Formats: sequence, C-alpha cells, structure tokens
Amino acid sequence: MQLDDLRIEFETLSSRYGLTPPPELRRIITAEQRRRYRMRHLQSLIEETQVELGILREEVEGLAKGLELALAHAIDTARREHNEGWSPVPVIGYRVWSITDEGIVGYRVKWTEPTLEAFCGHGAGEDEVPHTDGRCGPPACGIYAAKNPTELIGTWCDYDGEWLMGMVELSGKVVEHQRGYRAKTANVVAIVGFDSRGSYAATESADLARLFHRPASRADLQRMPRIDSKTRAEMFFESVDLPSERNQPWT
Repeated sequence: MQLDDLRIEFETLSSRYGLTPPPELRRIITAEQRRRYRMRHLQSLIEETQVELGILREEVEGLAKGLELALAHAIDTARREHNEGWSPVPVIGYRVWSITDEGIVGYRVKWTEPTLEAFCGHGAGEDEVPHTDGRCGPPACGIYAAKNPTELIGTWCDYDGEWLMGMVELSGKVVEHQRGYRAKTANVVAIVGFDSRGSYAATESADLARLFHRPASRADLQRMPRIDSKTRAEMFFESVDLPSERNQPWT
C-alpha cells in the first residue's frame, strides 16, 4: 500500500477502535509534520524572494541605462580635459625615419615592420599607454606623429643622410596635441624616401613590409624624377588615395 493509503487505514482503525499511536509512530508523525510546516514556510519565502528579485532586476536594468550614459559622459569629459580620444577610424599622422647601418630608425626605436605598438620607456606601466597622467616623461610615452607633413619636411629637407617620411594610421588610445599626436599603435600606409639619387615611394603593403624588414629592398622601389624633397613629399602625400572614411577629420 502507498503511504497515503496507510494513513487513511490507520485513521479508520483509530476512529473505530479508539487506538492511540505507539510512541515511535507518534515521534515520526510529529517530525514529519514539523518538516512539512518548515518546507511550506521556506516555499513562501522563495516565492516572495522571486517577486522581489523580479522587481530588483527591472530596477537594475533601468539604472544600467542611466549608468551607461553617465559613465560615457564622465569618460568623454576626462578624455577631452586630457586631449585624449578614441577614434572610430584611424587617425592620420606623419612621421620621419632615418636609414642607418642598423636599419630604419625612428626617434627612439628601430622599426622592423610597418606596424609598431608603443610601450612606456620610463617603466611607468603598460596600462593606458600613452600615459596622460604625468607618470612618465619627458618625453611622454607613445608613438609620435605630426598632424601634417609640412613642418617635418621643413626640418628634414636639408638632411644629408637617407631618410623616409611616412603617412601613418594611428589607433588605440590617441592623445592629441597642438601640432601632433601620441598613439598606442601606428601603421605605415605610405612612404616617400630620399637619398643621393633622388626619391622613391611605396604604398603597397607588401612593399612596405619588405622595406621595413629589409631596408636594402628600397633599391627595387619605383623611382621618381629628381626634385627637391619638400616639393616631392608634398606632391606625394597629396596623391595618396585613402578610403573615404579615413579622410574624415579626427575629433
């Protein structure tokens, strides 16, 4: 017989004959009743908790939307105050390298490929490079680039050694200054080089990769008519055809 049937059978006999449950049966019945009461109480608490959780979940979702807007505003304000920004498209800048016996060398490091990621040379930690909180420098960390090539051309056009001027795409954290940028990552998209024979240029990614990996490969690049370096660089960078979305001004 099932438990419920046994209960009914015993209650029938108890009513018929005036039976008193034996101590062991009475103990088990009492223990079961107490636990069933406790289970009903806990179930009631669970139901109340679920209702409260539902209410809190809706409130959190509503607050999250407000928090998202508030955080975005606070971050935007902080970045504006420190001339820092994250661009949805690469920021265009200009750099210069010299060609030495060691290879293609920038201001502080040797470049062996067209893409370089900045690190903090002052040992101030690699989080949030380039730093804007004054923890490193001078000069502060980051890959430097000018906003336009004119000033660089004026400085380098009379340089006696071999040099390159490149257009670079800056990405990651980008810090804007009056005449240029500091960035986390720079990728060279075009170069014009100058040596005793004149000038040469490259815009194809394969040519750029080969040039930075093996500078001697510049001998295979397309030569341009002899013309003064300032005019040649200005004409070349004006002719570089970037995708339209990359020609948008950075904000």
